[in-house]
Amino acid sequence: MENFYPLFDETIAAAHTPGFHKQARMTAIESYPIFDAPEEQQLNDITKLAALICDTPAALINLLDDTGQWLKPKYGLRIPQTEKSISFCQYTIEQRSSYEVKDTWLDDKFAHHSAIRFYCGVPLLAPEGYPIGCLCVIDFKPKELTIQQKLALETLGKNATTFFELQRQKKRLEEEKKHALNSEKKYRDLVENNQGFICTHDLQGRILSVNPAVCKLLKYSDEELVGKNVRDLLAPKAVGCYDEYINKVSQVEASSGIMHLLGKDGEEYFWEYRTFRFEEEGCEPYIIGSAMDITERHQAKQFLLKAKQELENRVKERTAQLEQSNRNLLEINQELDTFIYRASHDLRGPLASFLGLCDIALMEFTDDKVRTYFQMISAKAAQANRVLTNLMEVSNIKSNYPEKTSINLNTLLKETASELDFLQETDKAVDIRLECEQDIHVYADHFSLKIICKHILENALQYKKNNISNPYINIWFAESQQKDLVIVFEDNGVGIPEQLQEKVFDMFCRGDERSKGSGLGLYLVKKAIDKIGGTVRLYSALGEGTRLEVVLPNQQKL
Repeated sequence: MENFYPLFDETIAAAHTPGFHKQARMTAIESYPIFDAPEEQQLNDITKLAALICDTPAALINLLDDTGQWLKPKYGLRIPQTEKSISFCQYTIEQRSSYEVKDTWLDDKFAHHSAIRFYCGVPLLAPEGYPIGCLCVIDFKPKELTIQQKLALETLGKNATTFFELQRQKKRLEEEKKHALNSEKKYRDLVENNQGFICTHDLQGRILSVNPAVCKLLKYSDEELVGKNVRDLLAPKAVGCYDEYINKVSQVEASSGIMHLLGKDGEEYFWEYRTFRFEEEGCEPYIIGSAMDITERHQAKQFLLKAKQELENRVKERTAQLEQSNRNLLEINQELDTFIYRASHDLRGPLASFLGLCDIALMEFTDDKVRTYFQMISAKAAQANRVLTNLMEVSNIKSNYPEKTSINLNTLLKETASELDFLQETDKAVDIRLECEQDIHVYADHFSLKIICKHILENALQYKKNNISNPYINIWFAESQQKDLVIVFEDNGVGIPEQLQEKVFDMFCRGDERSKGSGLGLYLVKKAIDKIGGTVRLYSALGEGTRLEVVLPNQQKL
């Protein structure tokens, strides 16, 4: 649904009197067949283009008659008419040049405005010099247009004026057609005094008459143009379109299009024309046409097309750079994974030998002080070995492609708990309870499940409470509403502070200062769960314990 915003606050005073002749301006406005008429796509395109160029959510063309302000058309708004006495357009047409309000709340005239924060408009000036309205862009936050954006807005305003002038010329031409059939003198007076470009030619393209405006723009005299063929006035690039033009205007009563002309001085012009074919009794059929100079609009369009092409080229270039950067990052990431795996693997060999030497030394030496040193060395070496093992597991998880097999979860959990017996203290062992006698089978990746169970149990063992007599880890199975299998691990350990609970699954995160681990345990759990398409939920309270729920997708259950 389109958003609606009230244009103006009712508290704004309406006390501005136009500085130009009101009756003359009303006469000029009334000559345009635009009020309460259906919107033209060309005007819709102008407002849409204005909003896109100026990067604003809304743009509109304000037309002021004696009773109100008409928004025709508008882009981004759903309001047909507002009182002109409280409109921004009042100030734009009074100034008769571009009018910008960067922040309405900082302007005394709009200090109580509740919605619009930014406004910039350009007046639409009729050929008589009277403003009939304005083209403007609005935003609901403060901003400032660049010089280029203001120039583009002014160009679009001229295009809108050109369109309205063409509509007026069309209206005049239709009215003049009726009178011209009755009086040749009236017809000639009308043509010669018309501010638009008017020309007549026969069905072979030979010019019969032109009004002074045509002569003035193309730098030809009336005698030079009458008798000349329309083809002779076309720019070299447009000569190939001559036959198509003649066929069209000769076969239909009314037609319109764009004509590319060349003046006597070599200057190129673009005209938007409209023609009518007349047939009078006793005379050969002939064509009467009116036109408006749209050279500036055409140049603006070419400028925008060029800017669009340059933008597309920059986007393509930047996209290529990003794709290359992405390839480089992938290559670096792969090299880093390979380095971590090989370095960890190569370091574990000497470290295992070192641990073996420590064991031999503990068997041979009887001195308590020496044995204490070797025990400390052995413990640190074992800790380093676990860090290297975790780093290798990180690399393996990234490169591992899950292979689903039938897994007995009860057996897997018991084997994992047994492998972690070396972390248990003889006098303060943690009671690991599997509260399910019935075997539970899943169809999943064995490597990933092993990583999950191992590091959850290892983490719980490491963060047990030392001041209680019954530390435990309870494990049981449940089923979610979506029929997913849930493995629940619950302990009565030290718990995790609330401020760290969102970070515990990050790499190298340690939840306690006394931690001697690598900070990779729960990170490996999250990566392994993601690999098999599951999820993990954490519930913990400091000093009370932690519960982890591992959810396996229902298609993995047997």
